[in-house]
Amino acid sequence: MPGDYTVRLTVGGVVMERALTVLPDPRLDLSQADLVAQFEAVKEVTDRITPVAAETQHILDLKAQMDDRVSQTSDQPYADRVKDATSPVQEALDSVHEALVDVCWTSDYKSLHYPVRAYNQLLSLNGSLQTGPRGPTDAQRRIASELGATIDAQLARLREIESTEIMQLNQVLEELGVPPVYVPRPVS
Repeated sequence: MPGDYTVRLTVGGVVMERALTVLPDPRLDLSQADLVAQFEAVKEVTDRITPVAAETQHILDLKAQMDDRVSQTSDQPYADRVKDATSPVQEALDSVHEALVDVCWTSDYKSLHYPVRAYNQLLSLNGSLQTGPRGPTDAQRRIASELGATIDAQLARLREIESTEIMQLNQVLEELGVPPVYVPRPVS
C-alpha cells in the first residue's frame, strides 16, 4: 500500500532503520479507497489459504495414524474391531477433505468431472483480486464470503469429528491397548 514506512535490517546485532515512502503507481488511475479495498480483499483471501492447506495436512496426518493402527493390529484377534472403528471416522475425514481440496484433480480432462473445491477456488480468487488496478467487484466479495462460510463449516465439522468421533475411536483403542490417535490441539 502507498504510504510511509520504516524499514529495519538487523545483521549480527546491528540494527539499521530508514524511512521509506511507497508511492502509488503513476500509471494507474486508482483511488486510495479502491487500493485499500483491493488490499484488504487480497489479505482476507490469502489469510485463508495457509490455514486451509494446514488443515488439509492435519486431516491426512489423522488418517495416516488410523491407517497405522489398522496395520499395527492386523494380526491381532481384534483387528476387525479396530478396522470397523476407524472406517467411519476416516469416511467423515474424507468428506471434509474432499470439500476443501480437489482430491481428484489431474492435469487431464478427467478432472473436469469433479467440481473445483474451496482451496483451489481461493487460489483463483486470490489471483483475480490481484489482477488489474481495481477494487474487488461485488461478485468477488460474494464469492469470498461464500468460500469463507464453506471453509468455516468444514473446519467446524473437522473439530466435531475430533471431539466426538476420534474420541470415541480412542476409547475403543484404549480398551484394546492400542495407542490412541493423537489430535495435536485442544479439542473444544
